[in-house]
Amino acid sequence: MKFAAKCLGLWLTMLAITMISGMILSPGAAPPTAGEPLTAFQAMAIVYAVQAIVIAVLAANIHLARLPKAIVLFVITFGTITLMSWIEAIFFNASLKMSSTLLTFMLVNGAISAAVIAVVSALLWPSKDPQPLASLGGLWWKLAVISPLYVFAYYAAGTFIAWQSETLRAYYAQGINIDQSLLVPLQVVRGLMWGGLAAVIVKSVQGSALFRSLMVGVTFACLCTIVLLMPNPVMPWPVRQIHFIEVFVSNFLFGWAAGAILLTGARKKAAVQAA
Repeated sequence: MKFAAKCLGLWLTMLAITMISGMILSPGAAPPTAGEPLTAFQAMAIVYAVQAIVIAVLAANIHLARLPKAIVLFVITFGTITLMSWIEAIFFNASLKMSSTLLTFMLVNGAISAAVIAVVSALLWPSKDPQPLASLGGLWWKLAVISPLYVFAYYAAGTFIAWQSETLRAYYAQGINIDQSLLVPLQVVRGLMWGGLAAVIVKSVQGSALFRSLMVGVTFACLCTIVLLMPNPVMPWPVRQIHFIEVFVSNFLFGWAAGAILLTGARKKAAVQAA
């Protein structure tokens, strides 16, 4: 019950952030509701509930002092919810046709929201026995494997899930505006960034190797994908629906695999240290 009450508090915080930022930083475009399965408020309620639960589980299993815990949670939430999607929005803007004002709003609002969420989460779930943040050393060489793995997952899901939809192909004008010579390097860089986020999660979250690798997959799949339920003036629901399935599947499988790769040898090392 205590955990549920804290989740409710985090959920209410997210709603408050949206209302306040909407009044102060509003880009001036009201999201449409025609053809949407959910109203704006219904979507917000579901999106923030899912995000609050995932962030709560992360916060409860990160045993750091409040400041480093807040920093780690900010990196995770801002990276997964805002930054990675924002980078793709910039690249695909020929199809999305988002204004510079809206793009700026996305980035600024995402950073502010992530900062508030991180601080509130660190306060709601203080660590009884704070531990120092584990060094990320020894993991970075594994990014050479993780980055191409992400590119594979990205293209596999795009080919066999997203691009099978005639509606999605029409939305992107059959890919005419997509520069493949730039898309591949972009996804390589994003793969490195996703790998870095995975490294932060596996090094900060406590628990078994299976739990930590699953948390990477759940975090990647839920935090950035669930926002596609939100009505928006840029991408219609039929397109977002396909992207929801595509990104959820690819991000979960990739995140789980990335976590497992990063944790390879962790049990053996822990056993040696214990001995």
